[in-house]
Amino acid sequence: GKEEPWIHIMVSSQEGYTTFRVKNRLYHSIDVHRIWQQGYSTKGKDRGIGLASYRKILEGYEDVLPATAVQEGYFIQEFKIQERNAG
Repeated sequence: GKEEPWIHIMVSSQEGYTTFRVKNRLYHSIDVHRIWQQGYSTKGKDRGIGLASYRKILEGYEDVLPATAVQEGYFIQEFKIQERNAG
C-alpha cells in the first residue's frame, strides 16, 4: 500500500544563519517552474495558494535566503535567516 504521509522539519544554526528546512515525499510529478503560480497544485482544484503566499511573505525580508529543490522523490523547501548579532 501507499506509505503514510509525513513531513521532516529541520532547524539549525551555524555560520551566522538559522536554517529552516522542510522535506516531504512527492506522490506526483511537479512542474518546478509552475509551483509558484497561485492556483497550481497536484492535489486538485481550489488548492495551490500555499507556495505563492510563502514566496510573497519572504519577499518582504531582505536577509532571508530561500531555496527549493526536488531530490530523489522529495520536495525540499529551505530558507536561511541571517542572525542579527552575526558579524
